[in-house]
Amino acid sequence: MGNLSTDCFSKPLKIAISRGDNSGSYLKYQQWINACESGVELVNLYGLNKFETEVHLENCAALLLSGGNDIHPFHYHKKEKEYLCKDIDDKRDTQELLLVLKALGLKMPILGICRGIQMLNVACGGSLICDIPSEHPSEIKHHLEDELKEKCFHKINIVPETLLYSIGTADNYIVNSYHHQSIDRCADLFKVSASSEDGIIEAIEWKNPENRPFLLGVQWHPERMNIYDDFSLSIAAAFIDAARDYNGSLNNNKP
Repeated sequence: MGNLSTDCFSKPLKIAISRGDNSGSYLKYQQWINACESGVELVNLYGLNKFETEVHLENCAALLLSGGNDIHPFHYHKKEKEYLCKDIDDKRDTQELLLVLKALGLKMPILGICRGIQMLNVACGGSLICDIPSEHPSEIKHHLEDELKEKCFHKINIVPETLLYSIGTADNYIVNSYHHQSIDRCADLFKVSASSEDGIIEAIEWKNPENRPFLLGVQWHPERMNIYDDFSLSIAAAFIDAARDYNGSLNNNKP
């Protein structure tokens, strides 16, 4: 995907996206990022081989893990529950596991959205609830089908003194919800920074953030909220700022 506008005297800030092609709702990621700052380019890595994936990632300033299909439960030691999963994409699983580990090694800013928060957690040793209605029954709806799916919203409560709390202006928000899976056991590297009122984990970040790059995972879709939603744009802004800082540090270290 190309940037919508760039300064003719400088290269655009490039952010890698695990899947951000021109199909359906994936277009919204570029629109959301550019609503915050025009000229930022999302580089779609979906379907590239291992070598291409690593080369393109190294030429970007951050990694955005986008939403999508269920992660195969083999990757979090629940293979027997595959029957609860939908539309598994094994090649995407393999590529994104590589992306997370590579980005962590590069100390690159990472933002995970919906499937992205789940992939972050799985890649770092955590596990997932394979199907919320089956394994965590609740009066709160986290996913609606077909024409009703855009009408699924619920409240989240944000933990004080977290990165996510510093990004927003309140301790609770109403967010959209498009998922039937969620984090079960949080990976040891991370802490929970937001939950829904039925206990489903809605955001994670570093447990010990000192001397570590920006990292945030959210279970909702900020790019599919109202384009002028302050909280959603604040998340984009914080991520873009972290990418710019990373990009600047790389350029400063070049001979």
